[in-house]
Amino acid sequence: MARALSLSPPPSPPRSPFLRFKSHKPAEYDGKVAWESYAAQFDLLAVAQGWDQAEKALQLATALRGPSIEVFGHLPPTQRASFPDIAEALRHHFGHYHQAEVYRAQLKKRTRQRGEMLSQLAHDIEALVRRAYPMAGEDMVTVLARDVFLDALVDHQLKIYVKQAHPADMQVALARTMEFEAFMQTVSSLSTFAQPCSDVRGRKAQVKRRPASCVASPGAFSGRCWRCGEKGHVRAWCPRERRACSLDRPDRVTFQPCCEDCGGAGHRSRYPGNDYRLKAGAASQPAKTPVPQLV
Repeated sequence: MARALSLSPPPSPPRSPFLRFKSHKPAEYDGKVAWESYAAQFDLLAVAQGWDQAEKALQLATALRGPSIEVFGHLPPTQRASFPDIAEALRHHFGHYHQAEVYRAQLKKRTRQRGEMLSQLAHDIEALVRRAYPMAGEDMVTVLARDVFLDALVDHQLKIYVKQAHPADMQVALARTMEFEAFMQTVSSLSTFAQPCSDVRGRKAQVKRRPASCVASPGAFSGRCWRCGEKGHVRAWCPRERRACSLDRPDRVTFQPCCEDCGGAGHRSRYPGNDYRLKAGAASQPAKTPVPQLV
């Protein structure tokens, strides 16, 4: 019996992965992004769409917005339909090729700002290196970005630690920098909670040596003193009260000669030859108030 003929259709050829982009339009371009970055995206889309030079010129012209469309309007009518002429005009105005010296000057002055993340610093440095040296290869860009990143670090201790690690590129340098910075932050936070005993003792001694003020600090007491009527202190801490007490206190007797046997003034039994000196000293001292006797 003859074999039945197969009625299945022949296998279809594999579909191109770019067919799903058939209806895709290029993104709008207003000149805020570097022309080199936008041109890389536009060329990839043109290859996927299969555009020729005329179609590329049309798609690019319809995608221009803002300042970029003004550049397109300044072109002669004969160059508006030419994709190379449009691309060259946009590259001249919005590209990095003619601003390399400006980016090199910015690269020399680039340092880490206060509170800036290390990842943001690394991203900006890599972008500046590529703009400052557009003709440099990947190996040269890697070395330049690493060196500029290390020079941009403000903390000298952090910079020395990362350099001692000998990073091969900026990504390794970024990882080492973030690691050491996190370690230093952890150590500093622990040191604030665990103070040494010597520091505490020194603070206590400093507080003890501090002279006490007789007048209360401003803002501590808003009332008036009952003695002088001034604000800021109470009567117990009034400077006039203390001054009056110090003036009313009688002077202390610094020397009062007396006898070692009977306790009387004016003579000393063991040294009879010095009686005249004791009498002279007693005469120069104020009279002693007699103590009343209880009956």
